[in-house]
Order: sequence, then C-alpha cells, then structure tokens
Amino acid sequence: MFLRRKLVSFALNYKRLAFKTEWVEYPDIEALYHKLGFEATEKKPDGSPYYCLPVIHDPSTNTTLSDSLTIARYLDKTYPNTPTLFPAGTTTLQVGFIKGFAGTHASTYNIVVFPVWRILNERSQVYFRTTREARLNKKLEDVCTEESWQKTEKDWDDLAALFKLNGEGHEDLIMGDRLSYVDLQIVSVLVWARNCLGEDSDE
Repeated sequence: MFLRRKLVSFALNYKRLAFKTEWVEYPDIEALYHKLGFEATEKKPDGSPYYCLPVIHDPSTNTTLSDSLTIARYLDKTYPNTPTLFPAGTTTLQVGFIKGFAGTHASTYNIVVFPVWRILNERSQVYFRTTREARLNKKLEDVCTEESWQKTEKDWDDLAALFKLNGEGHEDLIMGDRLSYVDLQIVSVLVWARNCLGEDSDE
C-alpha cells in the first residue's frame, strides 16, 4: 500500500498539516479495522468489505476515512485555509483524469508488483504473494514481461504528451501553473516505482 500512503502523505505535507504515520503489516490490516471500529469504505468484486490502507483518523473531528481521493477531498473541506488540492470547479475534471490515468497505473503495477514483494517483511510477503497471485492468476515473477515494459513506456509517453499541451513554460503541472491532487497522484506512482525498483537500477 506504499503508493496510496505516499499519496496521502504528499497531500498532508502540501497542506502543511501535522500527522503521525503508523506502519501496519498486510495481514494485520483487517484486524486493525475491527480493533479501532473502522468501517471499510471499499468493496471487493464479490461485494465483501475491502480492508485497505491508507486510513486516517483526524482527532480534531473524530473522523476516520480510507481511500486516498476521499481523504484528500475531506482535507480540502475540513481545512479550507490550507493550500487547495481541488480548486473550485476542478473536481469533476480531476476525477475524470484519474480514471483515465488508471491504465498507466495498471501497466506500472505489472512492472512493480514483484519488486514490491521483495521489499516487504516476511509476514507481509506471504500475504501479498497469496492474494496477488490469486488475483492475477499467475506467479509474481511472471507478471512483468517485455510487453509490460512496452505498454508502460507508451502510457507514460502519452501522459508526457498531455503535459506538453499546456504550452512551453507550463509543462510541469497538469493545471499548468498550480499543483493539484492529480499531480500528487502521478508523482506517487513514480516514487512508488523508484523506491521499489531502486533509484539506481536499470529499470
């Protein structure tokens, strides 16, 4: 869950909101929800609860939330005097972009999923391999192929071309001249891949 946790920590840091991180092993996520009385806000394909991270608890409002997008929107609403992730009138546009970006995220996942397993602690390795191989219907070692790399390269090239549509001098951010939630989403995927593959690796 590094990707989503990083996205939320980026959002909290950007908004200059103090927070403390508590690390949880994969097999302990569901038990944590039950222990703290959290309700799962996401569902598996069969309709059963999906217990995932990140989860935040805001003691100032006694609010507990999961799902990165839900958390980011909550932070904007609850702390309006901090830098905004969803400028007025851009939420629909940003959510639509995120749905389109899902393909790039998915192709990157195929490259990163096995390196993710390698850096986990032993208990989480067992859980991660069992659940992901059942979902993917193949061994983690077999997920990344040459075709995976070609698809991922094309997806990121296509995204780079979108940035260039903003024009010279405005190519660093999706909104052109201001940071938004979408930018944090993109950066979190890149940082996730870099940290799992190794910053100095050929990959």
